[in-house]
Amino acid sequence: MEKTMDTTPFRYFLFPHMTLGQRSSRHLSLLVPHLTVLQVLKPPVLPEWGRDHFSSWPTLTEHEHAEQIKLYLKGYQDFGDLHGENSGLASMSHGWIEKHARESRSSIQGELRGKSAPAPDLKEKLLIEAAVFLEMARDLDEKQMDLEVSFRRAETLEEDFREILGIADEEDFEEAVDTLSPPLAADRAALAYMLPRRIAFWLRMFHNRPSEELPVLVAVSSEILEELMEPLRAECDRAGKPLKVERIPLVSIPSLEDMDSEAFEAMERDLESSGLLGAYWTSLEDVLRQPRDASSLEKLEAKAAALNQYLDTRCRIGAVSKQPEAHQPQAHLTLLCTGGCTQSDFWQCIDKTGHREWKAGSLFEPPPSSVLLTLG
Repeated sequence: MEKTMDTTPFRYFLFPHMTLGQRSSRHLSLLVPHLTVLQVLKPPVLPEWGRDHFSSWPTLTEHEHAEQIKLYLKGYQDFGDLHGENSGLASMSHGWIEKHARESRSSIQGELRGKSAPAPDLKEKLLIEAAVFLEMARDLDEKQMDLEVSFRRAETLEEDFREILGIADEEDFEEAVDTLSPPLAADRAALAYMLPRRIAFWLRMFHNRPSEELPVLVAVSSEILEELMEPLRAECDRAGKPLKVERIPLVSIPSLEDMDSEAFEAMERDLESSGLLGAYWTSLEDVLRQPRDASSLEKLEAKAAALNQYLDTRCRIGAVSKQPEAHQPQAHLTLLCTGGCTQSDFWQCIDKTGHREWKAGSLFEPPPSSVLLTLG
């Protein structure tokens, strides 16, 4: 059956990362109907409270591939231990895989038995390269998440310190700690580390076991989509067809990052039972199918406003933030329209070799168009 935007259900994929921090998971549990996270070897770490909303998507279809990837991953991790964890990601190449394929356990055992293991073909090398890279990137992201948890604890201690000193005004507090080191802040650069490769390799693994539903790619940063657009824009310019990119704001809600866990889970349950969330999700999908339909956009605007008002009221009751109302942080969901470009077009521009190898196989079936959302 042919996939069409009108009849095929959506499946929302986190793109191109395989980890979810507290901020993203809370907001995406409300802003999209469900979210799927790609899995290579280890299942993704998903929040306990969101098991009905978040799911994993295993991408390996053969057990032998998983065993090979484990061996190569161990080699890179050992390399990273010697030279620094980021160097393992930066040093990856087909040549490394080809060289170490001859040194793998299965190859050595085969030679001892007088049987040489067949060398992996190009597609298999590309698969192993992507899988190993994404597993290492996932480890890096998980360490970053642990750091962010530590910074949040430090911020809580800072608030307690203010209360002990009796300091309420921000300027007074800055004067009190003027002689100390600058305040700590979480460095989110790890999420953007080697972003073009993350995107290319994510697309490889996704197409190794593609979804029968229409994929909606959900990015947690606008920088991700900018990185995706750049090669496509260059390709369109070379062809004399300038790329037309349109950003459609869909919904804004108050940030729920600092809300107490029990309060957040209670609020989510109340929100689902109220019917507001289901009505918003229905309107959202109507817009994803017809992003320029004025009636659909108008209905979504009304449902999004009702959702925002409800969350704003609950945040006030729970006193989520101590910042003035005018400076309350917000989470935004934006739709990116790219003038009919498909996911296949993006992939071809950013990973020509991978695109060519998978397109030649029976597993490759690009969706009719690409739907991209960004959380900001």
